[in-house]
Amino acid sequence: MGNTQMVGKFRLVHYDYNDTALAVLTEKHAYEFAKGNTAPTDRQTQPSININDSTIIKEDDKLVVLVNLDDNITEHSTSSLRSLWTWQIPITFKNERTGNKFKKTLSVNDFSFTGAEAPANSKAWVSGKWYMLGYYQVPAQSSIKLGHTIQDVRVDSKIILHQALTTS
Repeated sequence: MGNTQMVGKFRLVHYDYNDTALAVLTEKHAYEFAKGNTAPTDRQTQPSININDSTIIKEDDKLVVLVNLDDNITEHSTSSLRSLWTWQIPITFKNERTGNKFKKTLSVNDFSFTGAEAPANSKAWVSGKWYMLGYYQVPAQSSIKLGHTIQDVRVDSKIILHQALTTS
């Protein structure tokens, strides 16, 4: 058994608290986020997010990661393989009560997977269908925007989305 990268289009979408999609924040092919079957190592080659182009995601809204695969994949796994997923999504977090802002980079561990597509033994991932991989729900009295105010234009606000599945 080996690991196979999930190859297709990935979307970051703003959903409201009623799970209605409000805006597609970015959509790119997997090869723009990671080259080959390995997690990316050079942050300068990753796509960046312009914070001024992002919508404000308010409390209880969600930042959702979706995938639409190029080819069918049949997964063979007996345990959760999210440990093979590398996500780095830069956000600017704002406390609405105090007005304080700070930079944060979300990882796969910051996301919830309730109701999302889960890796599973003998799971068939079909091409041409959008799958929700996970979501980040904005806490109360907070808001976020994708991206950072640029500190180092070469690496700041770069997004990494890499998913691998165990296949035969």
